[in-house]
Amino acid sequence: MVRKVWIMVLLLIVFLPISTIAEQKKIVILGTDWEPYTGGNLPENGFFSEIAVKSLEKRGYKVEVKIVPWKRALETTKLGNSDGLLGASFTEERTKFFHYPKYYWESASHFFMKRGKQKNFTTIEALCPATIGILAGSFYEERFKKIECIKLDPAPSVNLNIRKLIGGRFDYLLESKDSVNYIMKKEFPSEIDSIQPLLPPYEIDRIFLVFSKKNPNYQQISDDFDKGVKMIQENGTYEEILKKHGIH
Repeated sequence: MVRKVWIMVLLLIVFLPISTIAEQKKIVILGTDWEPYTGGNLPENGFFSEIAVKSLEKRGYKVEVKIVPWKRALETTKLGNSDGLLGASFTEERTKFFHYPKYYWESASHFFMKRGKQKNFTTIEALCPATIGILAGSFYEERFKKIECIKLDPAPSVNLNIRKLIGGRFDYLLESKDSVNYIMKKEFPSEIDSIQPLLPPYEIDRIFLVFSKKNPNYQQISDDFDKGVKMIQENGTYEEILKKHGIH
């Protein structure tokens, strides 16, 4: 009888942790239609999504990427109903509910305007009075809300914001230059010369895959992600991803 009990205990020790770990290795990360970084109409949901998936797979994770509107992706991950969020910029406020890994992608954010009157960027106030298009849920909403001479016009997608800028619906669009250039070439090729970025860039943004602190394993997942990125950089997969997506 004692021998049977010990056998059962050993079986629990051997098999239960494996089952638990396997369950923990399944994660869901959210992104939005923000081409070329992420997007439901892009191969592998975009190059940033593929970097994330390939890196985590190297560490034994099974990853599901879901593309939803940005504001929903942000709130869902804050609440812990998804494990990670693709394409998040760094803010101190977000560190309360997101954990930031070491890896990030740099992107230059510009104010875009209709081509014609040449103008350089100096300060936000120098643009006043103005209506500025931004992505709904962007941290720019909080940053600019106290500037009385600026009115914000949020939209659920960059594509819609570009369409509104071309149509003269607002004065400026604040967005990643990579994203605007990519979408213009793909969806509005005849309008490429109709808009222009203000120089210099408003800021150089850092784009992360962040992890929800509601997941008790967020630190381990983040560490594994960084280790996975290093692995795919060393074996050439990272450069292959960038080349496949036309990122230079």
